[in-house]
Amino acid sequence: MEKQQGAGGELLPTSERSGAKSVALTPSSLPPSSLRFDLLVTTSLLLVLLGAVYSFEERRGSEAIFLRDWLILAGIPVAGAESDPLELDWLQNVGGEAGIRPRAQMALPIDSRLSLPWNQVKTASDTVVLLSHNANPTGITSNLVGYAYGEFEVESSEQRLIAITHDDEARVWINGALVFTGRGVRPLGETPSRFPVELKAGANSVLVKVTQGDGGWGFSLRIEPKMIQR
Repeated sequence: MEKQQGAGGELLPTSERSGAKSVALTPSSLPPSSLRFDLLVTTSLLLVLLGAVYSFEERRGSEAIFLRDWLILAGIPVAGAESDPLELDWLQNVGGEAGIRPRAQMALPIDSRLSLPWNQVKTASDTVVLLSHNANPTGITSNLVGYAYGEFEVESSEQRLIAITHDDEARVWINGALVFTGRGVRPLGETPSRFPVELKAGANSVLVKVTQGDGGWGFSLRIEPKMIQR
């Protein structure tokens, strides 16, 4: 370090000669240990809180949606139909498959002697056994068509996957748009078919149509968890 002679003849460091002061960091100049501990705890809590908020946002929408409340109309006889029962719109006189918004006990006239109601059903799982809700008063259990209508909500517009098994053939409409046609039988309990759908923020509607030849009759449907971008 450069030195210069002072007024009394002693040699002074350049820093003292220029009037600059050197401050040494000593333990007494640090915050008390209790304050440092409090700062550490506060910082840790903030980090935990931020992590929890991020985790909540990440999980939100990550749960599958299982519909339990349905309006079911089952038992439309299709024997002798001129074309494929899955292709025919059996609701065309009450708004059509794309526009139907049924209410509990709303009746669908089949002919001059028969009308079928939309019955309100709460299921124990995501499986709907239409055979158990066959409202046809004649008691027939084959060559039929049935419908199930439900609604569910999501927080924001998003794309989801829908998983479905069906017995027999099936179609699905979301918010009035045909999004799935399942030919053949994909028995309940087997690996489901999956297909993407665009959902809107708020209430969304789903209409499921299932044909019945003979034997088992029903479907299982769920909205898969939202895909999380990491």
